[in-house]
Amino acid sequence: MKRFLAAALSAAMMLSMAACGGNATETTGGESSGAAEATGGTVMAGAYVLDSEMANMVPFANPTTNMDYAVFNLIYEGLFYYNPKAGELQSALGDVDTIQWNDDYTQLTIELNQDAKWQDGEDFTAEDVVFTYELLRDNPTLDEYGLWSRLDSITADGEDKVVFQCKNSFVALPNYLAYIFIVPQHQWEGQDMTTFTNNEPIGTGPFKLEKYTSGTSAEYSANAEYWKGAPKVDGMTVVLYNSSTNLTLALIAGEIDIAIDNTIVMSSVSEFMAQDGAQMDVYAGLGNFMVMMNEDNELLADPVVRQAMCMALNTDELIERGEYNCVVKAPISFLPEIFGDYVNEEAANSLTYDVEGAKKLLEDAGYTMGEDGIYVSPSGQRLSFEYYSASGAPAQQSEAAMIQQYLLEVGVEVVPRVATWAELASIAAEGSYDLLQNKIEFPCDVYAALSNSFGTDGSTNYFNYSNPEVDALLESTATETDDAKLAEIYDQVQTLIAADYVYIPMYNSGTHQPYYDGINFSGWTTNDAPITSTDNLISIYPVQ
Repeated sequence: MKRFLAAALSAAMMLSMAACGGNATETTGGESSGAAEATGGTVMAGAYVLDSEMANMVPFANPTTNMDYAVFNLIYEGLFYYNPKAGELQSALGDVDTIQWNDDYTQLTIELNQDAKWQDGEDFTAEDVVFTYELLRDNPTLDEYGLWSRLDSITADGEDKVVFQCKNSFVALPNYLAYIFIVPQHQWEGQDMTTFTNNEPIGTGPFKLEKYTSGTSAEYSANAEYWKGAPKVDGMTVVLYNSSTNLTLALIAGEIDIAIDNTIVMSSVSEFMAQDGAQMDVYAGLGNFMVMMNEDNELLADPVVRQAMCMALNTDELIERGEYNCVVKAPISFLPEIFGDYVNEEAANSLTYDVEGAKKLLEDAGYTMGEDGIYVSPSGQRLSFEYYSASGAPAQQSEAAMIQQYLLEVGVEVVPRVATWAELASIAAEGSYDLLQNKIEFPCDVYAALSNSFGTDGSTNYFNYSNPEVDALLESTATETDDAKLAEIYDQVQTLIAADYVYIPMYNSGTHQPYYDGINFSGWTTNDAPITSTDNLISIYPVQ
């Protein structure tokens, strides 16, 4: 674990400085204005979140990660917090320094934060933690990471400790705990989770939801009793936008101080950076954008077809034209650079852009090109697929058009379809697609990243991928505590994934966080994420 964290720290720091070049992609921030620290004011934030998404504020298995930024991270906390820049777990409602395992890594004990209180004044207790995790157990659709396939029980040890009992060794468990928000038993107990929408959320975090205006904004007040210290601002208003274009226009016009879901139309980065006080924080992230290929489709079940489609992608051109070089590549072996020494470099770099090679691959496998320029399978089926991408997202639409043209150049026809981000998530989960362009996010753990997406029963295995050898290797890591042996196993898994061409890699989602410093507010800390970090949320102050 320590080796991973150190490597991740190094990778994150290097990427935050070097992922982008030039004025449009500076990684800057902090108390640059020199203004005297003050208190008060309301931060105006923008989020690309639709009214339909805000209709359900249950912070588990929500169909859009934008809700994490716009709602959940302001209100709720988990047992731990993962700092993406430092590449490490930090204390939140649990004390990371008190993590204690038994000898065979089947029982985990954690001491809890005794200073935290719920925003309605009630004490936070171990019973709240037990209740939250048992809620996931009793409502499996909320157990996004399938934790209860590995947990036997969770119990309170007095008011200040919880004990997780695992079915087998599960050394990755602490990393998962950073992604589960804890909810108050006294509010949630007895609720029917098939109908409960949590319209009046109560958390332990730095901001309290005061008012939601449907489709327009969410207004938050500072939690004066927050255990880390009260925010220095009076509140935050999250303005909701129905497209990234509208959000970007508001950002450039100075109508909002920060785009809290990292949204900006990439072609507008230079214009934004030309504004006084404009900052762009860029760092590696725990997620990859890709074109998912559904192996339930008979044609896409053929690895030759998948390989040819992967070889069609000109990744360098896509990143330059679509993302203005503000992202890093996502490897065909899945694990991004932030995982440091656990990344299999040979597997990661095994994909080659080769249009003619892709055509030859198909022809050698018996595919013939029709008069319309589209290949036909040996059984007479045209290589024609529906392709879903995000509506209201100019960069995604531009990149979808580029990828569709790349595929056409190797004889694969694409029928474009668009859907909202929430709809894309549902379509992917249902498996009702051929090709789907979206992001897969994963916890800060190698096992979790690989098993969730490539294990046969993985919660984000949207490809319907199944490889018994991958399953067996991943299962063997659950009880392995030797770092060198783990690295060897993970290398093998990445080699298999790369050889199976499970998805078409685009780029690591990372973060390009646009905000203003020294105009209305300052005090942003640069050693953590600008908006997901509670340290940032309580540090920013108004410029006098």
